[in-house]
Amino acid sequence: MDKIHREVLGKMTFKIMGRISSPRVFSGYLREIFSPSDVEEIAAKETQKGAIHGTQTMLSILEKRGPKAYGLFVEVLRSPDIRLDDLADELEDEESKLRGKTGISSVSNHFERDRNLKLQSRHV
Repeated sequence: MDKIHREVLGKMTFKIMGRISSPRVFSGYLREIFSPSDVEEIAAKETQKGAIHGTQTMLSILEKRGPKAYGLFVEVLRSPDIRLDDLADELEDEESKLRGKTGISSVSNHFERDRNLKLQSRHV
């Protein structure tokens, strides 16, 4: 995970912790980046100390899971089963602010760049 994504998660941690009601279930959607022992650790923390602590543990592990982790996290927030699109939007807006591009999400920027590159390649 890059520095900007860690910073976004740091700024949004309390909001995320308040919105994810079952980190045990949520972490199941992140099996691509979480090991079975990660999921067990998150579930144990949720059972022992509650959802907020379980989510905090999940975010701590997520930060250590490489470049795909943040994107997958945002994707899961938008999934039909989780339906936390507004939280995903806030994360992307915060990322845009940190990157100096307020008002446009990084995903939109990515698609716009990709579209522009395709259009440029047609004219070559």
